[in-house]
Amino acid sequence: MINNIKNIIFVIFISISLISKAYGSEILVVDHKKERELQTCNNEKTLFWALSVAAGLTPYKKVSKLRGGEKLKYKTSDGVELSGIKLSSETKTNTYILLIQGNGFPAGRLIQEFERFRDKGIDVYAFDFRGYKKSQGKRRIWAMLQDYSEILDWLNSNYSKRIIYATSYGGVIASNVISDYSLYDLVFFDSVISRASYVVECSKNYDPVEKLPNVCGSLIVQANDKDRFYTGGLLGELMEAATDCGGKHVVQPGLAHPFEEKADQISTRMKKLEELIVPLL
Repeated sequence: MINNIKNIIFVIFISISLISKAYGSEILVVDHKKERELQTCNNEKTLFWALSVAAGLTPYKKVSKLRGGEKLKYKTSDGVELSGIKLSSETKTNTYILLIQGNGFPAGRLIQEFERFRDKGIDVYAFDFRGYKKSQGKRRIWAMLQDYSEILDWLNSNYSKRIIYATSYGGVIASNVISDYSLYDLVFFDSVISRASYVVECSKNYDPVEKLPNVCGSLIVQANDKDRFYTGGLLGELMEAATDCGGKHVVQPGLAHPFEEKADQISTRMKKLEELIVPLL
């Protein structure tokens, strides 16, 4: 039932048109909660509410019982507490992976798929978006971007090897927040739409394809040929842009929308990610 609801919401989400205005890519972090949570996109209240419901609950108790599992609370500069999960490496490490999930997916569900990287000596982090599940605040994209800008500053100050895995809407967040790809060993966009303007009308331009800098050598953009939500046509422009700035793109055969797929597809996805990440350690 939940999967059917999520599928319907995604179809509706993708069907909405946008007229956007160009806006700079720099993220100005605002400490005042009211200003930070300004609505910049039409229908974002309704869309984020529906998607947060469809995402289901983050199984914090279950995930915190995983080896190295720990519940986190990150307090933003405007005083909002974001709930998160950390899988800690058994040995001291200088490497992290930050997972930025799609907006119809709970952080705790995603992080369970990344246990293998904890076992490789990497600390793995994921957070529920502002206003999702146990995270406080209102569900606003402009506020979420500022939240992740702060989270990345915090992580980058504590680790020298940095890996970002962003899927679907998570890639919209990552592309708007990351301006210097040389700071990261790998930034991986998995089924990330080229233009947020395909799906929602905003007063700010959040289009990932417009946010890539001239140099993005650590970026890989992946499309999946069985993905019923974001077909190649919606990702193609971003894939070309990644190549133009020195990154790479790949189309994976047999894979669907990330983690909205069968167990064997998820297993294949994770093995391919492992092949990319382990040589970086």
